[in-house]
Order: sequence, then C-alpha cells, then structure tokens
Amino acid sequence: MIKLLITISFYLLCSILTGWGKHSKVMGDGTLKKAVEALLNGMGSPFRIYENNLGRLVSPGEVLTAWLTQPGVFNLLVLYDVLNHSQAAAPSHDYPALQN
Repeated sequence: MIKLLITISFYLLCSILTGWGKHSKVMGDGTLKKAVEALLNGMGSPFRIYENNLGRLVSPGEVLTAWLTQPGVFNLLVLYDVLNHSQAAAPSHDYPALQN
C-alpha cells in the first residue's frame, strides 16, 4: 500500500496583490479587487484587506494553512474548463476528487 504524505509549510503572512483601482472613479474601488475579494469571501477564505494598502489582501500563514487543509477546500481551488455557462466540462487535471 502506498501512503501519501502531504506536508504544508506556511509563511508568517501571505499576500494577494490586486491593485487598489488607481484608474477607478472611487479610490480603492477597483473592479479586479472587488471580484477577487468576493470570490475569496465566498469560499470562506481567511484573506482580508490589509489596513495600510487597499490593493492587498492578506492572511496569517497559520490561519491560511488551517483553511487550506479543511475538507473540500482543495476542490474549491481546482480550475475547470467550462464549455458554456450551464455545462461544465471534465476537469483539466488528473487529481482525484477529495472526499468531504
């Protein structure tokens, strides 16, 4: 029997840089930032807007690691090919689906 050992190491702080919407009509109201923030919040991720930089989402490494190792989170992060908005194609990877 083959056993799979997964080791996850974390950084003190993980960041996602989206930009703050420099060309938006309202400072800090960038389209990309809003979309990324909504997607991450919808998945229940621990990323939050950094207090000193409106275009940066941050998460403490330990909190992010705990979230990533929760059942089902991996499947949220896997990209799929989509034929149209109503029918998803088979995954474009060979990873087995994780059981919740």
